[in-house]
Amino acid sequence: MIAREVHHHVRASIAISLLGAAAFLGGCQSNGLPPENPDPTLIVEPADLPSYAEAAPKYNANTDGLERLFVGGAVVRITFPDERGVQQREQVEGTLQLIRPTRLALNIRKVGQPLFWLGCDDKRYWWFDLTGETKFAVLGRHELFRQEQATKIGLSIHPLELVRLLGVMPLPTERDTLGATQWSSDRSLLGISTPLIDGPGGTGGFQRIWVDPATYLPRRIDLLDAQRNLVLTASHEAPASVTMTDRPVGPQLATRIIVQHLPSGSVLDLSMPDASDGRKRISDKAFVFEEIAASLKPDKSFDLDRAPASPAGAPSK
Repeated sequence: MIAREVHHHVRASIAISLLGAAAFLGGCQSNGLPPENPDPTLIVEPADLPSYAEAAPKYNANTDGLERLFVGGAVVRITFPDERGVQQREQVEGTLQLIRPTRLALNIRKVGQPLFWLGCDDKRYWWFDLTGETKFAVLGRHELFRQEQATKIGLSIHPLELVRLLGVMPLPTERDTLGATQWSSDRSLLGISTPLIDGPGGTGGFQRIWVDPATYLPRRIDLLDAQRNLVLTASHEAPASVTMTDRPVGPQLATRIIVQHLPSGSVLDLSMPDASDGRKRISDKAFVFEEIAASLKPDKSFDLDRAPASPAGAPSK
């Protein structure tokens, strides 16, 4: 993909020092945000750039209907480097269940047999690996998560990060909200940026959502760490209506979302046809670690908060 620099023209409802304007489109790694600018008055703003206060409600008009999500026939393509650094690719099936902001269940299987399970609730996250001779699960608390633990949860994607990358989370609109906007270099996309003060591990970071300015639907979502390095990026393709139980026409959701974890080279490619609000299909048990463990019956479970060393057989992706 071709990298495209964005303009350094930003209209911000916060100091430019937080959210700058240098980023790259197309999947290439970048620092994402510039050094602090002590004098934001030097920034020249294009007159037609929507402010954050104008852009956020337009984006939220679609996410307001995405509180719950169920996809029973997802196609999951996984690319990851093995222990030798050789890229491996797998195509499997998946069921996605989500109740925002913190409950996620992604059940990955092949020919009906469970392989992996990625999930979380409001306090904990987990990963089940059922592919080896020893089936195991890893478990940790959100506030104690550190990036080095990402290699122990399968695709190096924390479940709460995946929730954000799916484009279902609304942008904050409180009066004191921190946010900024910018155009892409060809002016085809509008970037909407916010700091993430509630990310995994409480380390903060930044989110930048690139939207189609005509529809305010996401085209790409970037997550940057607290040092302003681009870590995760998700491209959104072919939006379609989500089937709702209480309205004839539902909100829009991409039917294909390609998530890249830049440090590891891992890719999670989700094709999600026939998404619904899951009112009659989402199971509360899908978000309870103990219920999942009772069903999948792993041979061993590891608490990542108590055992800093990698457990034997844990994934190294």
